[in-house]
Amino acid sequence: MVGSSARPSGTAPAAGIRDRGRGRGLGRPRVGAARRAPPLVGRLGRVDDGLERPCLHSSRRVRRSRPQRHSPRVPTDVALDRGHDCSHRVRGSRRRGFVADGLCGRRAPAAGRSNCARAARRVAARDDAAVRALTRLDQLYAIGAGTRLGYSPEEDAAHELAARWLQQAGLDVTTDEAGNLFGHRGDARIWSGSHLDTVPNGGRFDGALGVVAAIEAANRLPGTELGVVAFRAEETGPMGSRRLAELPDAFLEVHVEQGPALERLGEPLGIVTGVAAQARGEVTFEGRAAHAGTTPIEERADALVDAAKFVLHVRECAREGAFATVGALEVEPGATNVVPGRVTLSVDARASTAEALETLVEAIGFEPSSRQDPVAMSGPPLEALRAVLPGAPQLVSGAGHDAMVLAAAGVPTAMLFVRSLNGGASHCPDELSSPEDIALAVDALTETLARLSASAVSNRR
Repeated sequence: MVGSSARPSGTAPAAGIRDRGRGRGLGRPRVGAARRAPPLVGRLGRVDDGLERPCLHSSRRVRRSRPQRHSPRVPTDVALDRGHDCSHRVRGSRRRGFVADGLCGRRAPAAGRSNCARAARRVAARDDAAVRALTRLDQLYAIGAGTRLGYSPEEDAAHELAARWLQQAGLDVTTDEAGNLFGHRGDARIWSGSHLDTVPNGGRFDGALGVVAAIEAANRLPGTELGVVAFRAEETGPMGSRRLAELPDAFLEVHVEQGPALERLGEPLGIVTGVAAQARGEVTFEGRAAHAGTTPIEERADALVDAAKFVLHVRECAREGAFATVGALEVEPGATNVVPGRVTLSVDARASTAEALETLVEAIGFEPSSRQDPVAMSGPPLEALRAVLPGAPQLVSGAGHDAMVLAAAGVPTAMLFVRSLNGGASHCPDELSSPEDIALAVDALTETLARLSASAVSNRR
């Protein structure tokens, strides 16, 4: 089983952190908040978590990221200082990043040199922020060497470290009964964040990038009322986001793609339009146990041979954007000198729509024990993200996320994907995203949160 079971009071809050289980919250009350429930464990001894947890292996050679630009780019905040709207961006045919208006490609006239000096200072500040984000990701990775299971001492330590960063960003820090960590400024009706737990032997970026990026955005927006959240135990549930006693008015999550689509497109960022539908179940094959050295091949009833044929059948059924995986097998009696008499295997099927998922399930021929409907991103967060990144690729996420939970609960939600390198490797140490792409993601998140906040303030007047 991945991770350990949830505990109501998790870990004692770090110094300076207020327990918000009974105090003032960040968002609006949630009607009928779910009580803690133990994880569902199937026959194969795994948590049924509704999430994807495979390790996607890449080649042994680590492919380094290529430079994302070949000449200076003025960051988005400089464009705002010059009176430009950062939604007007240009795509270079050779540059795969988003470029703000007003490129500094020539010597400025004397009257404009102060603007270029200010631009240079902001470029330096932006680079410092990118270095700080990468340093923090390394600090989190060092806790448990990439293994921070849900509600483990390693996840506790990661939350304590993040709490200090939230305080340094000028946010008030609290926790709730599920152990979720919050940093908030003012009324904080708009949240951003992700999770800090990992799968065993996971990577640096999954979940942690969303928390670090949200803290950096909050640091850049000192006068903005917003909340930053680090959810508990996403990889084994999600648990923390499903146990919120109250909900925000809007939520935005930054996350690595965990797949190869953006890398193949040569794009640094992508907008998530929804999370795919999913069905899971188990299939059992009965045979007859027999001696491996005396039973003729033609007389055997080998359950593992039948199971192997079914695994190939499952793979063949996944067509036209659908996914189907057999990720675990239990072979009985499990001895090297015994013909398998019984095999139980898992089936994970995913598709972009409920109809496509039903077609896939029927083609495979199994009875799901759990289903998850597709969840759409929507509302002001998605609109603001599209305005900040016009023309960015739009993707459906095949993996589950905390954003999926909040969107399903009715919270207007958006997700920003950051390009995964190494062929989309994820849930393993080969996970990689470039510093340039991370910097672009923090820029986009900051501007999107600023737009959402400005709109919320305007609507309250």
